[in-house]
Amino acid sequence: KNHLYPFMLHSKYELTNIEFASEPSSLVFGNESSGLDENIYAKFDSIVIKHSNDIDSLNITNAASIALYEFNKQRNK
Repeated sequence: KNHLYPFMLHSKYELTNIEFASEPSSLVFGNESSGLDENIYAKFDSIVIKHSNDIDSLNITNAASIALYEFNKQRNK
């Protein structure tokens, strides 16, 4: 089983509050301008990386780096 973690701009789950599953996992990101399809909300619990309201969004490279850091930090405790 592979647990999916979609990252979206509008989510009730913040990255720093997520406890990642120990099973194999995939971090899923959309493109920088339109993100992931909104239907993802109905199928998965999505994650948001909180950031300043002065910016529209993080670029995908920065978002993936932050997410991978948090993911690996938990896995290597």
